[in-house]
Amino acid sequence: VANEIDKLLLYGAGKTIDSSMIEKVVSVNLSSSIFKLTDLLGEKKLRDSLRTLEILISSGEEIVAMLFMLVRHFRIMAQVKDLTDKGGKPASIAKAIKENPFVVNKIYSQAKGFSFEKIRNIYRNLMDIDAGFKTGRIKISTVDQTELVREMEVLITKVCL
Repeated sequence: VANEIDKLLLYGAGKTIDSSMIEKVVSVNLSSSIFKLTDLLGEKKLRDSLRTLEILISSGEEIVAMLFMLVRHFRIMAQVKDLTDKGGKPASIAKAIKENPFVVNKIYSQAKGFSFEKIRNIYRNLMDIDAGFKTGRIKISTVDQTELVREMEVLITKVCL
């Protein structure tokens, strides 16, 4: 918090700090989380998804952990979409895939905006990213995760378009 206040004071250069300055300068948004990112992706909101990814990274979230959560989200979405296409309803789907009904209900709504083929392609892209950093094709280190971030940004764009 102290760092954010220092940034605001520096940015404001003696001016009164208003809400627009706060939105421009303060990088950590307490309502941002990986779940917000998955919701935005499910709604195909490109700009908000990219901004949320940026906020998560700048607030110290592990990008590899985010990748794994996206894999989980789209794996569940593939299962939900498959069972929905076969006439399943959220309650029976939740039971069949052994997932929390709240999660299934949310993903059930999101899956309506995706074809099964689109979900399959997203999942393949996620697996390619996973394999890429595990094999060294995508170079990451504790100090430089630029390539992985770029891959995530490309993925987000593909999901939303």
